[in-house]
Amino acid sequence: MYIFKDAVQKNVITRELMMVKDKEDNKNYATEVIENIIKRMETDLKTPEQKLVEQDQEIEPLSPHDQMFFIAKGKCKVVIRDKFEDRYEEKIVNVLGPGDHFGEIAMLYSCPRSATVVSENYITCSKISRQKYNELLTYYPSFNNKIREHIKYYCDPLKIFLEISINQIDFFKNLGKLIKNEIIFNLRVLNLDKGKYLFKKG
Repeated sequence: MYIFKDAVQKNVITRELMMVKDKEDNKNYATEVIENIIKRMETDLKTPEQKLVEQDQEIEPLSPHDQMFFIAKGKCKVVIRDKFEDRYEEKIVNVLGPGDHFGEIAMLYSCPRSATVVSENYITCSKISRQKYNELLTYYPSFNNKIREHIKYYCDPLKIFLEISINQIDFFKNLGKLIKNEIIFNLRVLNLDKGKYLFKKG
């Protein structure tokens, strides 16, 4: 499991989780955090151009797909699909490598997948199910908040567009960033053709 130890040590969120104020205890605490995370991971191997998660996929809580991923080896591309007037267009918004994670948005917000993630080459990653994640929260309650704080700074085009849109509504514009994220990730896209009703009385 050494390959996953390296991934956990590199990950921006779990690295924060390993830090404590008392430097003398930091090494032992960090080791404990790594071991507790790794033993809840399940290995997942993927071939090139294989989808790991797909945008708009609905995730039932505690289902086999209700999980987040950590990359130990290889690279993945993050793809957002937008609909224009007469076509769909896909855009690569990020490339992930060893130590990066994905899939946390759907798990934390119980919403559909916000992007598609595709392997660029042979990859080794690990999965943590919601059940195992909840176990980790009993040890490290701050884990949730650290992930939510990290998500605040995601800047893919769709998230930016939705945030700009809700900021134009007086009721929403003064809400905190974390609350706006809750709203954004639980919005459902509704595409209507010209002349279709959004609402019709009766």
